[in-house]
Amino acid sequence: MEYKRQTAAVHRLYEIEIEKRVSVSEEELRQAYRRSAVRFSVKQIFAKSAESAQKYYRELRSGVPFDSVVVQAENEGQMKAEDAYLDDVAWGDLDEALESVIFNLPLRQYSKPVKSYQGYHILMVTDLKKNIMLTESEFLRKRSSLRKKLKARKAASLANEYVKKLMEPSEVRIKANAFRAVTEALGLGSDQPKKTFFRRQKFLSDGELREAEERLTNQLDKPFMLSKREQWTIKDFLDILGQIPPEARPSVRSIAAFRDEIGILIRNRFLLKEAKKRGLDKGSAIDSTVAAFKGDYAYNFYLQEYFTYVPVPDEIKNYYAAKKAKKKITRLPPKSILPGMRREEDYRFYYAARKLHRDLISLFPDVAVRVNDDLLRCEAKRIDWQNPIRMFVVERQSSF
Repeated sequence: MEYKRQTAAVHRLYEIEIEKRVSVSEEELRQAYRRSAVRFSVKQIFAKSAESAQKYYRELRSGVPFDSVVVQAENEGQMKAEDAYLDDVAWGDLDEALESVIFNLPLRQYSKPVKSYQGYHILMVTDLKKNIMLTESEFLRKRSSLRKKLKARKAASLANEYVKKLMEPSEVRIKANAFRAVTEALGLGSDQPKKTFFRRQKFLSDGELREAEERLTNQLDKPFMLSKREQWTIKDFLDILGQIPPEARPSVRSIAAFRDEIGILIRNRFLLKEAKKRGLDKGSAIDSTVAAFKGDYAYNFYLQEYFTYVPVPDEIKNYYAAKKAKKKITRLPPKSILPGMRREEDYRFYYAARKLHRDLISLFPDVAVRVNDDLLRCEAKRIDWQNPIRMFVVERQSSF
């Protein structure tokens, strides 16, 4: 639970330094609405490095057709074929750096290489569509989502400035040789991550950390991270990973993802020190957050156990197997399959949760939340399901 207390303290620091300082004006909302009315079709050449991007840009300047350079980038493993087309994109859909270029790029002309958090992009707008019918009612309908996007963008920019100001004096750097030794000891990229309904990505287990430490026995004292504030050896780094719950540890999908998440881990350590300095890891609000997390964690642990062992009748298995094989299903699904149960995992999850709830009620009858089924049925009969109420906004005179 100590880890949750730490993350709650960092989140509290984020609220104070970032969220409370972000505001969105009415004019900014209306400008975002006007920009969202333009939709683009975009081609791109993607490169993982600045050197490759500059090479592709020089070839375009020498007269090589855009599509030919796209194929070259695909053949050289810089991008996949499906990444070449960004169809129907609008304001708020892409990285701000890419968006800024797209909005100012003449039709069918290519851009210089543009850096994003993913890599480097050379862009070409092939088509654009403008919605010239801007109305007040549509603006009011989109207002909430536009505000969220604007706040998220402003918060991200402010957070980057804050973290840079906090960390820059420390001159943090990762030792390349130590990083390579750790990734090799973890077998990173040597096998495909397993995917299950509960674990979408492969995270480091305690066993994998122990095995890595054994492989690195003669290198544990070597420096891993250096800064003016603190230093980590390889042993320190592995110990820090061991203190984090497995599902919150850096994922091992790829070396690049592992490197990025180590950067986030180091950033959060700096933020935690700042939060502790201000006493943000103490207080009733933090205690309540930790207590709620403890309950959720325990519930999800038992739910996963129930999910593993919930019985699935052969009739259900056969139905989903036929559906997965895309066979023609002429009969109705079994009655126990409810709307939304598109996969067998959905079925198992629902009935595992029901079984767990029944067991919890039997164990703790005095604290159980009960639903009055009779009253629920009575209220359901009052609803006109054939003619539901439709929400609407009274249209005002447009300001656009």
